[in-house]
Amino acid sequence: MKKPSFLPWSPLLALALTFSPVLHAQDQQATPLQIAFVGSRTLPFDAVTVKDDKITVKKAMNGFTQGQTFPLSLASHIQGQKPIEINQGIALLLMNKPSDALKVLEPILDEHKVTAKIPGNFWLETARAALVANALSGFKAKAEDLGKQISDATPESGTDPMVALGKALLITAATPLDERLALLATEASDESPADVSAYSSFFRANLLKSAKRDDEALEAYLAVSTLYPTGGMIINAAAEMNASKILASRNRREEAIALLISAKREGQGTAIADEAEKRLKSLQ
Repeated sequence: MKKPSFLPWSPLLALALTFSPVLHAQDQQATPLQIAFVGSRTLPFDAVTVKDDKITVKKAMNGFTQGQTFPLSLASHIQGQKPIEINQGIALLLMNKPSDALKVLEPILDEHKVTAKIPGNFWLETARAALVANALSGFKAKAEDLGKQISDATPESGTDPMVALGKALLITAATPLDERLALLATEASDESPADVSAYSSFFRANLLKSAKRDDEALEAYLAVSTLYPTGGMIINAAAEMNASKILASRNRREEAIALLISAKREGQGTAIADEAEKRLKSLQ
């Protein structure tokens, strides 16, 4: 078994506290969500339909006529601020409330499905989180269907890497723990996208924590924001909050407080920030 690499103030923890605030600084201006087209014209999502990589205009506006069709490739990007519900749903997912997460994420999936193949869309992040939520809930068919939809939306990448993570999370508790840990470790690698690695490391840490292997769990939680910092601010916040609990149980109060402050900041607007605030009050 690999020995934990922690010192009283570990390099991994120091990195977690250094890099996390940097990601939080990337804010967007609040603008209505629109599909932006080549030539700078825009349309709201509900004004178009997308089928067979063709866009059809349902409502005449902004210089477009009703019934007009053109290639999907003319859609440049999604313009507007990321819906806060996405982060709120991901936070619930990471707080072991996958059913509640799906109630928040599924309306976004429906609303944004038309944008799935447009650069900068918010559907993909939502769909990947929903896939994880369904896998954790044991909804195999739903997880597999989402995996197919995600892969169809990104054909240049083949099968989306989140599909493999979903399969690993669907494995039941009857499977030996070390086998489940090994599968998650495989998905948390330099070859996987940052969000897949971050999720994999987080859920691997959860398994280790439930097995009372706290040294390894702490390392896996801290790896989320240090090794895979671009995986997402909300998962960084959740991992930091869980790591702080382990540190607090070892009377490493200052380190625990520092992680909670970071978690509160990065999880702003979600249940994670609320929980981090409660834990801060109990430690300060």
